[in-house]
Parts: sequence; C-alpha cells; structure tokens
Amino acid sequence: MGIFKGFKRFFFKENFEFSRPDVDLDNFHPQLRRLIIPLGIFFNNQDSFIRFLNPVLNSTMVLIAVVMEVIFVTHGIKIVDYSFSTECFCYLVMLLYVPVLYFSVLVNKDSMLEILDQMEGDFKFICNLDDKHRDHFLKRQLLIWQFCLIWMATISTVACLIGLRTLIPLTYQTLISTHDEHTIRPLLFPVWLPEDDPYRTPNYEIFLFFQMYFLWMFVQSFGVNVYIQFHMLIHNYTILELVIIDFEMIFEDLDEDVVYLSRYHPRRVLIQRILNKRIQRIVAWHDSVFTNWRVDSLTYISQGCCPCLRSSFGCLAI
Repeated sequence: MGIFKGFKRFFFKENFEFSRPDVDLDNFHPQLRRLIIPLGIFFNNQDSFIRFLNPVLNSTMVLIAVVMEVIFVTHGIKIVDYSFSTECFCYLVMLLYVPVLYFSVLVNKDSMLEILDQMEGDFKFICNLDDKHRDHFLKRQLLIWQFCLIWMATISTVACLIGLRTLIPLTYQTLISTHDEHTIRPLLFPVWLPEDDPYRTPNYEIFLFFQMYFLWMFVQSFGVNVYIQFHMLIHNYTILELVIIDFEMIFEDLDEDVVYLSRYHPRRVLIQRILNKRIQRIVAWHDSVFTNWRVDSLTYISQGCCPCLRSSFGCLAI
C-alpha cells in the first residue's frame, strides 16, 4: 500500500506546490530536457561535440543492422520464405527511423531550442495571470506529465516483454532442458548467416547483445519522440483553450455605456486600452501556437488565419 500511495502522489504530483510563484517548465517537467539530451541537444554547452556521440554511435550501428536486414530480406525471397522476408523488412523500416530522427533533431536544433524557450515563456507568463488561467493551464500540464509516465511505462513494458520472451526460454534451456530435446537458443529477431550458424557461440551471444541494444535504442528514440510530439501538441492545444477563455472574458467588467461617449473621452480611452491589451494577448497566444508548429500544412493554416484574425481584432479595437 505504501508503494501504491507513493506512486499515486508521484503520478498526480501531490508533493508539488502548484501555488508556488516560480513554476516553470524545468521544475514542472524535469523529464523533458533529460529525455531530449540523448537525441543530441545540450542546454548548457550547446555547441559541444560530445552531443554527437550518442546519435553518431547509434546511427552507425543501425546502418550496419540495416545492411544485415537487407541480406536477410534477400535470402528470404530467394528461398521463398516470405514470412521471414516480410518480418525482416518490417525491422528494416523500423531501424531506418532511428538515424532519420537523429538527423532531423540535429539539423533543427535551433528550432527545437526556440520552441522550448517559447514554452518556458508561456509558463512564466500564464502562471502570473489570474487563477482561472493559471489553474486551467496547470491542469493541462499535469495531464502532459501523466501521459509521459503512462507512455514511457507502456513502451518500456512492451520492450521488456519482448526481451523476456527470449530470456525465459533461454533460461529454461540453460537450466532445465536436456540434450535430447535438441532445442535451439532463441533470439529476439530472426537472423541468417551465409556459410555459418548464427546460433553457435560466439555468434549467438553477439547477436543477442546487439538485439537487446537495438531494442533499448528504439525505446530511447521512437518512444521519446512520440512523447515530445504529444507534449507540444497538448501544450499548444492548451494555449488555444486559453484563447477561448479570453474570448469569453474579453468584455468582462467593462463599462458598456462608454460606447455612447466620444472616442476621445477619458473613460472611453481607458476602456479601449484595456480592451486592446486583451485583444493583443489573444493575438500573441494565437500566433505563438502556429509559430511553434513546423508542419507545412499548419504553417499554411497559420498564414491564412492569422491575417484574418488580426483584421477582425483590428475592427474591434477601432
């Protein structure tokens, strides 16, 4: 029960003081930067060559594995074993995802850092607003935190189950099975070698080690990338929700009788300034959402929507 309560407090951030004045991206989402660092982005020494170590090492190993998978696919086609060939082709596609991800992250490093700075700015600005905006924003950030835990736990569990599917039979063969059973030591993924047996020592141990390593590497790259994408998606969706809240509050506590006064009357000028500030914040939040997204279709939408939105707000602010 103590472990369950501890996990519940951790999952719902019950030990985190949501009312603290210094809430920011780092102390609310400490996992974000730690998960991004292995992808090749450093935050203190951003130009360090050490950041290339993990991406280059993993990409090199993946390229070697890709060459071997191509050999496996070709062999499966030659012997008309299409199940073996198809399975190896699926692994080939999954492996190619890893170097593409590392390359895209390293090339777009500045854009990634800019998005993180924007998210940090959103934290500092919104957490200094009224309780309605702050509470709604932090509830959505808590949802992101919970999604991260669930997703990383799920994909790690799947990876562990794949490993156990091999390690449990291997343990049985090592400790219990006899030579009369003529068992073959299992591997995570099927392999083939020309003029050699991949299941003999030391071939088997080498293949088992690298397959375990590739399994961990895929979790580190694919799993982290999916989390980052959803983190940004929910964060920007929350900003849009705050825009809707501001739309609902845009005329709140404003004196409607000033419309009958001259536009140069001090009361009307004061109300107009308040209205203009609220509109300015809505436009800034709206633009920040579309600025953060690097997808071409969303960029097209932002270029089409923002001028229209500004024009509409301009009419209101006259």
